[in-house]
Amino acid sequence: MSLDIATLEELKSYLKIPAEQVDEDDRLGIILSSMTVGVGNYLRRLYTSETKTDYHNGGTPVLVLEGYPVISVTSVTDTLAGTAVTLTDLNVDLEGGMITYKTLVPFSSGLNRWVIVYEAGESAPEDVKLALLMMCANVNASSEGFASEKAGDYMYTALTDLPPAVKMLLESHRRLRG
Repeated sequence: MSLDIATLEELKSYLKIPAEQVDEDDRLGIILSSMTVGVGNYLRRLYTSETKTDYHNGGTPVLVLEGYPVISVTSVTDTLAGTAVTLTDLNVDLEGGMITYKTLVPFSSGLNRWVIVYEAGESAPEDVKLALLMMCANVNASSEGFASEKAGDYMYTALTDLPPAVKMLLESHRRLRG
């Protein structure tokens, strides 16, 4: 299930494009989708909601999930024992995506012994939405934010650093681990 950072209607409103004007909707949709992926990659955050399945070897007191933040844990199964762990016996750090036993004992070890099924993702805060809309407006209006160099038949174009206002809005949401 997608938790879009911004909708096409919100982008058109931000750009002051009347809702009934649809001739640019496809192009704006591509810009919105591309910039949404870019924001997610820059922040190292999953701004969608999806069911995920992780496999862990155990042998440690903490199972670190690939997708975070975690919305909910559906099941934690010990494949070697063939049993599901009672979820009330676990502590789940939803924001950090980590699972421990409440008793802090290590999870038994074995190759892919632990299978965790969970829902991961989050909705974007308003300042992230504003940053995305600003980036889309920038791309829509010009090639500003891109640098090019040309030598003979050779030409190279690359995205330069984020505009300062966008960077200011996004930086507090950036994660250190991907």
